[in-house]
Parts: sequence; structure tokens; C-alpha cells
Amino acid sequence: MSATATKSKAKKSEPNAVVVRNAGPVEGEFRFPLDSYGVYELQGSNGVGKSTVLKLMRLLTGHRVDVTVHAGQLDGSIEALGVVAPLGRKRPSGELEVASIDSEKWDIADVTDPAGERPEVRDANRIKALAALCKAKADPAPYRELLADGELDRLIDRRKLETDDPLILQSRVKDAIEAAARQAEAERDNAKLKATQCQAAIEGIDLSLPCDGRELATAAEQAAARLQALESQVEAAQKAHKESVEANRKLTEAKSGYKGPTLDAANEALSKATLSREEADNEVDRLEKLLASATTARDKAVAQEEHQEKALEAAEQHARLIQQLETLIAAQARVPKPEPSEIDTARQSLEAAREAANQGVRVRDAKAKAVEREGHLEAAKDAESRAISLRGAAAMTFDILTRSVQLTGIRIENVSGDVRLVVDHPKTGKPCYFDGDNGGLSDGQRAIFAMRTLRHLIPSPGMFAVPQRVWESLDPQARAELHREAVEQKVFLFAALPTDGALRVERPYR
Repeated sequence: MSATATKSKAKKSEPNAVVVRNAGPVEGEFRFPLDSYGVYELQGSNGVGKSTVLKLMRLLTGHRVDVTVHAGQLDGSIEALGVVAPLGRKRPSGELEVASIDSEKWDIADVTDPAGERPEVRDANRIKALAALCKAKADPAPYRELLADGELDRLIDRRKLETDDPLILQSRVKDAIEAAARQAEAERDNAKLKATQCQAAIEGIDLSLPCDGRELATAAEQAAARLQALESQVEAAQKAHKESVEANRKLTEAKSGYKGPTLDAANEALSKATLSREEADNEVDRLEKLLASATTARDKAVAQEEHQEKALEAAEQHARLIQQLETLIAAQARVPKPEPSEIDTARQSLEAAREAANQGVRVRDAKAKAVEREGHLEAAKDAESRAISLRGAAAMTFDILTRSVQLTGIRIENVSGDVRLVVDHPKTGKPCYFDGDNGGLSDGQRAIFAMRTLRHLIPSPGMFAVPQRVWESLDPQARAELHREAVEQKVFLFAALPTDGALRVERPYR
């Protein structure tokens, strides 16, 4: 079963001994004294319980560990420094008073050998432990000061700011600010793209050309009206010419087809007839005797008069027709006919006016695009400025995190967007990674450095379990140095080394 240290007031054991009962492969009781500070090395062949005892040491410091009760047993426990941590199903309640780091989650081992395959991940876990060790507060107030009033709360859900983990808080704030920066950069790129599109739309267009729509439309209308007037004039001239030709034809026909007397002859004949009638009337009055012949003469004269009146009427009609036709011909001759060149000029003027109007539309659109382009460029500039500001604010979150975790000799730095722990190398004095990559601290140096810089956080006496992997990787000189450091810092340091035989504890350094 998985075991977790409980805060219990279990029965007190020997204050200067470690006792393990029925834990994992350990059957019964395994005991060894704590007679002085320094290294206690668990030895024995594989499977006898070395790693189990080391895990149980971490159980005493508040960690959840994966340790099972020995097969066939109901419960087990570990006792150390006068405290009992049970593994059984019934766990008494109360205070766990083992001298460990003032945290139920973290101890020095979380700094020297945290979980994680990559150094960046391990450093992130170390920072969580360091924050807990130095009791750093996860306070969102300094992060709010990075941005304008209230802006951070607009970028991130307030509930995400409610955490007691400074690293998680920094990560959430940084992620939110960087997301806003990416959005601003996207807006910048979009605005630049739109500005480029606007620029492409106005390429080859002379923005100085006339573009007033009303003026250009008026000019086009005037040119169209001029052309229409000229075309109407041509049509009228053509119609007049046609009518003139027809009138000439009719005039010729009228002149050649008329068989009656002329107007003067008709007038003269009528006058004579009238005179004859008058003479006849007189003759009738005077010569009643000659009534019969006079009456006949009168009737003849009347008939002649009527005939001459009709002839006069026909002559008058003919004269009027001639006069009308001559007037029409004269009038049609006065109708002006534009020259072809004048028509061509008017047509070219209309085409030019229409092209100017269309060009005006293009110029107006281009000018609007130019204004739009300037707007997009200004928006891109503002977005870029905001993105730079947000990127700077995101980078400054590391400074806030560093200030919240104030430890001697260990620094938190931003390395290509990752949080890394940096120290001054104990031999070269040059900055290096706390983790053992790229010339960083070795496992032994890291353990010594952590114990030396974090010892003040552990009440005396202190406990420190070195992972078996780490202890095995150290050379004898490094192990001895780690022992001396443990003695100086008043720490019980537990390690494990595979050997032959049963589980036992050796003191290789005195």
C-alpha cells in the first residue's frame, strides 16, 4: 500500500535510533543507532530494503511514498528521532514532530534530485521546492504592476491567479501575457498584410489626376450632350436634304404636267369675260328684241366666267404650290451640316470625358486605399509596440519570481524562455547551471551546495536522504566531502550502496 506520513502523536521511540518495522522487503524490525551527524550508508544485496528505508526517510519529512507493508503483515512503521510514522491501515492523528524542512511537501532531496527527464523540467520542480522552502508567497500584485491598471485581469481568469505556488503563478501570468503578445503580433502581421494589399491596389495610379466625381460626371454629360446635338444636327440636315430632293421632284412634275393658262392669262380672260357679261347685260336691257340671242350670249358668258374662275383657282393653287416648294427648298438649303471632322472631334471628346470619369473613380479608390494603408500601418505599429511591451512584461515575470524566491547563492534566470537555476561554480567561480549539464554542478557538488545553502531552513537535527543513484555516482572523495559537510551542518545523511549480504548500516566516515 502507498504510505503517507501522518501527523500523529504516536508513541515515542528511542530518540537516537531509526527503527523500520514490516516495510516492503523488511520483515520484522530493522534498527540502527543515530550516534553522530554525517553519512549513514545502507548496504546489502539487491532487494533487501535499502531503497525502502531511504523512501521511509522521506516519509518522515512529509512526502508521499510508494511503500508496501511486508507481505502477510497488517501494518508497519518507521521510527526516527523520537517519532513514529505508521504504514498500517489505522493511522493515529496528531502532530508529526520530526525535524525536517518546514513543509509537508518539500525537502532538500527535492532540490538535489527532483523528478524530470530534462534539466529544464528538473529545475522547474526545484523552484517549486525552493519557493516552499523559503516560504515564498504567490502574490499576483507585482505581476499586475507589469501592465496597465486592470489589464492583467483582462488577460487571465482571476481564478488562475489564486494559487499558493509562485512558479505556477509566474507560469500562468507569463503564458497569458505571451498569448496576448502573440495576438498583438498576429494583429500586426494582419495589418501589415492589409497595408501591402492596399499598396498593391494603388500601384500605377497617378493620385494627382482629377478625381472629383461630380466634376468629371458633369464634363462627361456635357461632352455627351454636345455629341448628341451634333448628331441631331446631322440627322436634321440629312432629313432636310431628303425633303429638298422630294420637293424639287414635285416642282418639276408640277411645272411639266400643268396644261392650263398662266395666271396672267387667266386674269386677263376673266376680265374680258366680265366685260362681255356687262356688255351683254346692257345689250339685253337695251335690246329686248334681241333677248333670245342676248340671253344665249349671256348664258355663254356666265359659263365662260365660271370656267375662268375655276381656271384662276387652279392657277392660284399652282402658284401657291410653287411658292411653298421654293420656300421649302430655300429653307432646307439653310440647314447647316457639321463636317465629319467636327463629329469625330466631339466623339473623341466624349470618350475622353468618359475615360476621365472612370480614371477619377480609380484615383478616388486609390486615394481611399492610400488612407486605409496608412491606417493599417499605424495599427501595425501600435500592435508591434504592444507586442514588444507584452514580451518585455513576460520576460520580467522571471524577475518577480526571482525576487519572491530569495536564496543565497542560487539564482533563477530566464534561458530561452525556460526557468533555470544558476549558481557560481565552487571551483571556477563562473556562473553555471545548478543541474549537471553543460559544465554545471556534479551530483555531489549539487548535494553539498543544497545542504550548505538550505541548512538554515531545517531545524536541528536535520535529515537528508541521498538517492541511491546519486550516491553510487559519487567518487570516494566526493562522498567524504559530503560527509564532512553533513557533520558541519549537523545533518543525518542517509545513503545506499549495493553490496553483498543482508541489510545493514555502515559508517564509512568518522
